[in-house]
Amino acid sequence: MEAEIDELLREACDPKTVKDCEGRNLPVLCTKCEKNPKRKRKIGPYVERLYTVHLLQAAGFPFAADAFPYDFWLDLALLKQKIRARQACPMGGF
Repeated sequence: MEAEIDELLREACDPKTVKDCEGRNLPVLCTKCEKNPKRKRKIGPYVERLYTVHLLQAAGFPFAADAFPYDFWLDLALLKQKIRARQACPMGGF
């Protein structure tokens, strides 16, 4: 699960442009970019749900302590810890 969280927190790339054989500018997308059709998503629905709950909490949505199982709360705490570590790092990474 930690690998999925790390994948979720990676920054999206900025597409660069290259000229094709007919001189048109085309975007070159890395494997991380959501616009790339060859991107293989490594994030499962569980980690996406964790992130959604994190976003809702950040927006002020209240959740009761019994809204989720204990293991979910622990995993949410791990996600939040990784987000804080990423924000604290001057290089934007771990």
